Amino acid sequence: VEDHPELLETISTMLQNLFKNVTRVENGKLALELYKKNYSDSSTQFDILLSDIQMPSLNGVELTEEIYFNDTSFFNKENSIKSIYGVGYKINPFYEKNNDV
Repeated sequence: VEDHPELLETISTMLQNLFKNVTRVENGKLALELYKKNYSDSSTQFDILLSDIQMPSLNGVELTEEIYFNDTSFFNKENSIKSIYGVGYKINPFYEKNNDV
């Protein structure tokens, strides 16, 4: 799940070299709709959620919370979807809390 088209394309291409099926969407709301649609069919359930954190409409953390809240298999660790987050902000090494550097 990534809201920047170029990054979504790049990540998808890389993942297609590693996994048989890769599904991509451009925001958390669409990802949640797709997850709910595929949840009842065990042949199309997702194994991994790779998501940006900061996105419009539904961010990556909210998306995961919605999935876990509605996913009855969450407490069964063998069937639970695994989540991986990423964020692409540059961190200023000189930034200190309570300091305007």
